[in-house]
Amino acid sequence: MYRRYEPSWQYFALSFPAALWSWRRLPPVAAAAVDVSVVSAASVALASMFASMIAYRISPWHPLARYPGPILHKISKIRVAISYLGGEDYKSRKALHDQYGPVVRVGA
Repeated sequence: MYRRYEPSWQYFALSFPAALWSWRRLPPVAAAAVDVSVVSAASVALASMFASMIAYRISPWHPLARYPGPILHKISKIRVAISYLGGEDYKSRKALHDQYGPVVRVGA
């Protein structure tokens, strides 16, 4: 529900095989020149998708923007996963609540 306006990885996952399929059908001489451009275009598409997701998640237009929390928690749930793996999640949550109050944003 909260990720309504975020770009999704499915768009990239569907566009990348299409680019590879069109590259496969080129003659061998043209394929060597296109190889670098296909990889660079895919890299730019992936980087721009992640940049737009990060910008949206920290923007004031995100539905959870009014809730306080650390910037890394607003961007992704990696920090939460690390604290789960370390077995120190309850301590980190307590520290967040002590710092930010009764309501804390801990995920994207």
